[in-house]
Amino acid sequence: MLVLFVLPLLNLENSYGGEIVPEFRTAEASHIITTDKSAAVPAEFKGERVTVNWLWDSIKLQQRQPTSPYIS
Repeated sequence: MLVLFVLPLLNLENSYGGEIVPEFRTAEASHIITTDKSAAVPAEFKGERVTVNWLWDSIKLQQRQPTSPYIS
């Protein structure tokens, strides 16, 4: 299962410089958040596949965290 930012009420894209992209713009995304390691990711996606903990930790620490500990 892919999660495409289920947090729009927090206004994350404006507060932290990110952008939520619709599925048809997957090729432009730098990160995709997944909850399931076996989830299919669109073939055109070339960015990092990470867990939601990467997002929360980046917000909590107020800077983008390295992705290596969060690879899903």
